[in-house]
Amino acid sequence: MQQSAKVTKHFNMSFSQQLIKEPLLYNLGLKFGVEFNITHANVSEAFGHLTLSLTGQADKLAEALAYLNARGVKVEEIPAPVTA
Repeated sequence: MQQSAKVTKHFNMSFSQQLIKEPLLYNLGLKFGVEFNITHANVSEAFGHLTLSLTGQADKLAEALAYLNARGVKVEEIPAPVTA
């Protein structure tokens, strides 16, 4: 069976202090085979905000986003990464 082509999508993600120490992005790679590239990050003791690209098979990206939403991460797809 042939695997579907990888796609890359860009996102802003924000999460509360309860999730700061969880290896969320590591889990995306481990559980769903999704690669990530962080283009901007702002993490403090109170909150976290990331701008990043996720690359993987479309169905696995959808599963990864559902996982993040279930963990309480706010995810917003953006047209392209915004870098400062």
